[in-house]
Amino acid sequence: MSSLLKMSALELKNYILDIQSFVQNELSKGIDIDDFLDETDIFDQFEDIIPDEEFPIFVIAILNNYKSDVIIDKLVDSILTLKNVKWFGEMINDKFKGNPGGIA
Repeated sequence: MSSLLKMSALELKNYILDIQSFVQNELSKGIDIDDFLDETDIFDQFEDIIPDEEFPIFVIAILNNYKSDVIIDKLVDSILTLKNVKWFGEMINDKFKGNPGGIA
């Protein structure tokens, strides 16, 4: 399970804000955005977690330093929703492990 899925809502939000600060610091050094995107792996950990339709919003929010609570909270909610789905799936798998028919 991704370390992101182990974070609380507040931890995720703070982590996203920390990433924004890091990216802004890097871009303030005069690095071209395209070069930065080609050379960084900072978004990789989010790519498999944030739904495809929301991932570009995440990248744009990071690159443009959007700190809107609405946008950041929506991204956090997306990650937490996936966390709950994975947790539920693991719970079901554990319950029926060794019993493919699910009959006790």
